[in-house]
Amino acid sequence: MNISPQQANAALAEAHRTVDRSKILYGYQQKTPHFIIWGLVWFVGYLISYFLPSKQGWSWLILDTLGAIASFWVAQRNQRQHGRRDDWRLFAVGITLCAFIVLTFQILTPHSSKQITSFIPLLFGTLYVLVGIWVGLRLVVAGIAIMGLTLVAYFSIDTYFNIWMAVVGGGALVATGLWLRRV
Repeated sequence: MNISPQQANAALAEAHRTVDRSKILYGYQQKTPHFIIWGLVWFVGYLISYFLPSKQGWSWLILDTLGAIASFWVAQRNQRQHGRRDDWRLFAVGITLCAFIVLTFQILTPHSSKQITSFIPLLFGTLYVLVGIWVGLRLVVAGIAIMGLTLVAYFSIDTYFNIWMAVVGGGALVATGLWLRRV
């Protein structure tokens, strides 16, 4: 059977599209547990911030530490299963983000806990959009949703702000994780 050069090019182009799509779907699958972990962290953290505001500082520190440990464990498990070794990069990104947040709060001192608890979702929403530009549209959508929902809460919800962020912010992350899993 003979094929023309045009048919060969078309077949190769289709193979490249399939490989590209497979990379996107694989990346989504790898990110799913992280979105669910951090959605649960946000859910619990914002509820504690609402019901026990005097405990929110320590509770966020403990929850963020547990979330980081869980994310690190998931990354290690994925790397063992798939032979990838970039765990030091994830750790370095985490340390860099923590340093950025601390330094930002030193320079631009927040005047309320609402500013602090709005800044972090806006930062991560922005990161999801930026990563999504390279990785895939679903991360862009997730980032925009998290930023938009955070801004709605910041500018229009006072008394129940932390409840909103628990349900909508944490829920958006969990929903994103489940959406990424459905590929």
